[in-house]
Amino acid sequence: QVPESDLPGLQAVAEDGVTFGAEAMRRLQAAAGPDGIDAVVCTSDSLALGALTVVGSRIPVIGYDNTPVAASLGYSSVEQPLDAVAAGVLELLTGAHGGRVRADDGVTDPRHRLVAPRLVVRGGPALIAPR
Repeated sequence: QVPESDLPGLQAVAEDGVTFGAEAMRRLQAAAGPDGIDAVVCTSDSLALGALTVVGSRIPVIGYDNTPVAASLGYSSVEQPLDAVAAGVLELLTGAHGGRVRADDGVTDPRHRLVAPRLVVRGGPALIAPR
């Protein structure tokens, strides 16, 4: 793992949506200058799709939520374990385990539960051509 302090601070904040993802990608490219960008991780599949409309398959782009759009267009995405999240919520609401939940990470405070996401790796966006 790379310590967070060693990571470059290149980021773009955007509202969620394809158009905003494209605008954010253009801002990132401008800010990166001649060094360019190695890869992009987006906070939603909509933003990732927007970024991909700008860069096509030249730069790896990863989305978040693993929506059907990401699956159908073939780009990688982070999938939240919604079953585990729902189970934890139900345990809290029903008072299971005496009101305390023991998550996989060993946390027993009922207000905190850490669930591991899963990276769904796909071949890449074969259908998206950059504009």
